[in-house]
Amino acid sequence: MRRPASWKAVTLGVIVPCALVLAAALPVLVGWSALPARLADHWGVGGTPNGSVPRARELGIVLLESLVGAALMASWVARHRRRPSLSPWLLVPGVLLGATAATGSLVVTTANLNVGTWREARGPGAGVMVALLGAPLLLAGGALIAARWHRHLGGNKTRRVGPAPSLGLHGAQRALWVGTARSRWALPVALGALGAGTLAGLSGNWLLGALLWVVALGSVELTSVRALASASGVSVTYGPLRWPRQHIALDQITGAESTEVSPVSWGYRGSLRLFGRAAVILRGGEALRLDLVGHRSFLLTVDDAAIAAALINDEIGRAGGT
Repeated sequence: MRRPASWKAVTLGVIVPCALVLAAALPVLVGWSALPARLADHWGVGGTPNGSVPRARELGIVLLESLVGAALMASWVARHRRRPSLSPWLLVPGVLLGATAATGSLVVTTANLNVGTWREARGPGAGVMVALLGAPLLLAGGALIAARWHRHLGGNKTRRVGPAPSLGLHGAQRALWVGTARSRWALPVALGALGAGTLAGLSGNWLLGALLWVVALGSVELTSVRALASASGVSVTYGPLRWPRQHIALDQITGAESTEVSPVSWGYRGSLRLFGRAAVILRGGEALRLDLVGHRSFLLTVDDAAIAAALINDEIGRAGGT
């Protein structure tokens, strides 16, 4: 028997997609009579228009883009009701298309409003920041909301394996543990952002190109992680250059355990620090969780996490004289 749709499913599958379609179409429709027959849709470095598109085609483009995004979002919700384990990150293409259409429509309409021809269009100015920041913010917000609601829509949760056993170190015995983890998504994202940034720069949009290059560099640092646990604490290095380096001293750790992180339980991939909880999530699966002083925590997806947790617990006990 099919479950009735919850208000959250209706919001994600109907209300938000429709809102994105309206946000994409309304700027052009409302300003239709005040827009020239052709609209400037591309600008050089100095803000001079150097590309145009017919007004009706611009409306058709943003409508098509937003409708495809809305269809992808509605499709995800419908499939999620049949397969509750479906990843919320499959919503990303739909949210991205809708957000890009909405912000792009607003920028183009504002720049071409009340001008005689497209060559007289104003430079996008603050509109560029709306386009560059608006779409990613909408995307991030939609993805985080989807991940949060994923549990209420029937998605899976993080499964805690439990405290790791002791390694049984005694006296002067010492041990050193080294673990690694690799990401399958970071390198393709880095290469894609690098290529897109290069194309944007060559076309004259250096600001967008620079932002994409920063994304590429950040993604490279998340291609892999290397962790080292010893009597001094836990050290973590990132990427092929093993930089930056993060060290958590043993006296800042109150306990360690191995947990299993489901692919969507945290709702993102990468590194996050929020409200005392820090996490480096490169993949689903085995992870090392450290409980820190001050009710803080640190989570790191890494292979052989149970051994690391056992070693850390032994060193904590040894340092405490137990």
